[in-house]
Amino acid sequence: MEIINQVKERLSIFKNLYDVIRIVDPLKKQTTILKDNEIQQLKGTCYALWRKDTFCENCISMRAYLNNDTFVKLEYDQEKIVLITATPVEIEGKIYIMEILKDITKNGSALHKLTENSYCVEEMISSINEKVVKDELTGLYNRRYINERLPADVKNSKLSNIPLSVIMADIDFFKNINDKYGHVIGDKILTDFSNLILNSIRNNSDWVGRFGGEEFIIVLNGTESKNAYLVAEKIRKLVEDKVFTYEDIEINITASFGVYSVKDNNISISDVLLNVDRNLYKAKASGRNRTIIDEGTCEERLEGIKQKSIKLVELNRHINEIRELLNEACCMTATEESINDRLLISQYLDELIVQYMKDLNNLN
Repeated sequence: MEIINQVKERLSIFKNLYDVIRIVDPLKKQTTILKDNEIQQLKGTCYALWRKDTFCENCISMRAYLNNDTFVKLEYDQEKIVLITATPVEIEGKIYIMEILKDITKNGSALHKLTENSYCVEEMISSINEKVVKDELTGLYNRRYINERLPADVKNSKLSNIPLSVIMADIDFFKNINDKYGHVIGDKILTDFSNLILNSIRNNSDWVGRFGGEEFIIVLNGTESKNAYLVAEKIRKLVEDKVFTYEDIEINITASFGVYSVKDNNISISDVLLNVDRNLYKAKASGRNRTIIDEGTCEERLEGIKQKSIKLVELNRHINEIRELLNEACCMTATEESINDRLLISQYLDELIVQYMKDLNNLN
């Protein structure tokens, strides 16, 4: 409340410039507002004001936070056109985002006339906001959106204690496609590849961005590493099996995938991207058309080695038991039937020994 009071005092001489002031935490998506000279702590998220159930695509508060600059946009709400200005403010050494909301519907005759067809104006404003964060060719989110949305998802993963996984995909030998068929066909490949990914993920929680060129990033909220790997493998196999057809041209392509699951809630976004890109590089360096997932923490690897050691001890115990039984059988019987039985037991023993040695080598 002290923060909003300071903001209110600073803006008192500009009271005609705003209807509502919001102090937004762009990472936690929490909001405090000043309206009609009253302070309200809103429950829920900042985007609930616009009756949305997910992040605003064109989140200017996040942009103001990341770039330490002022940004503006329009929103449409209940037949009103609202101008929003987001700017960072420093109070007591901490950066907050102040949003100034102003109803500008009646401030110009053109805008007022637009609201007579509410569907058209809503669609127009939505289109404007989308163009800022969408890749023109593929329709996927662009690098700007990735930089704004991913930090919020990582923060939400920490606050809500839910898993978060990131996949980075790269079309193999894409330069060869452009060189052989031209950039028009290359663009069609990028578009169809994008649609294939979109059709392979959940619409309500996951999202896809074009990271650059033929590289794509897939963010899976609420998904742990095992399931993220399965999603990547599903997409990889779909790409491998699909024939991309353009008139009389048929093209087969493959793609490589790196998967990284966020385990350290304090990890920076640059490190998240570095880790997933490292796994993608491993996939491409090891032959392409494959999926590489992070190997986990040192503790997880040590636990895996421990479990392998337990299994090997059990296997060795079974081998010794069978060896003793075989020796007893040799001493007590000498019939043709018993010899066949001993041969079967001996064969089984040999198989166990071979398996034992394979596991031992894998452990080392």
